[in-house]
Amino acid sequence: LEIGCHEGITSSLLARRNQGRVLAVDRSAQAVEKAKRRFPSLHLAVLDVASPRWKEDLGSELDALGSSWRHVACCFVDLGGDARLSDVLRALGSLGAVEAAEEGQPTPDLVVKSEALLRLYRNSQIGG
Repeated sequence: LEIGCHEGITSSLLARRNQGRVLAVDRSAQAVEKAKRRFPSLHLAVLDVASPRWKEDLGSELDALGSSWRHVACCFVDLGGDARLSDVLRALGSLGAVEAAEEGQPTPDLVVKSEALLRLYRNSQIGG
């Protein structure tokens, strides 16, 4: 699963390493359309993790692939360099809610790419 796929470049790399089994989503319909033209074999969808229905929408997309949240081994989150830290943290909190709903299931690895988190890390005692 890739959240924040934009035009699909990272999604295509992930698909190559995962036998094409990647669901890539972005809130921008324009970006998803560009990605679909560029990488027609990818499963791409317009989905906004800030939406109140995002978990149901994600479930529908996974169902369409014959999958479910419990089959997601890794989740890549790329909310863009311009995303506010509060948006990044809200999205990560929402992912935690999904994981808690699937109690007893393995927790997917989580990889987050965020300029806001990087700045926070660099300015913290941990990062610097």
